[in-house]
Amino acid sequence: MFDLDKIGGVPVILNSLLEKGLIDGDVITVTGNSMRKNLESVKPDIMPTNDIKSKIIRPVDDPFNKEGTLKIRTYNFGHHTMNCYY
Repeated sequence: MFDLDKIGGVPVILNSLLEKGLIDGDVITVTGNSMRKNLESVKPDIMPTNDIKSKIIRPVDDPFNKEGTLKIRTYNFGHHTMNCYY
């Protein structure tokens, strides 16, 4: 996480997802502004070049795992349900 923080943190990931159309930039955030507007306020001088970014953040086109890494299993025990995240 330290490397991600050094290249600009979560806004770098969000900008990448927004560029690929994978998140809705018009959604209103807790700031009252849209996601797109919040990401536009990120200073361009702290945005990493693609060369540096690709060493820390995998491109959407070339993920670590094609299926994703979060698995959710739901188990029913009578009247109770348990979700396992791994």
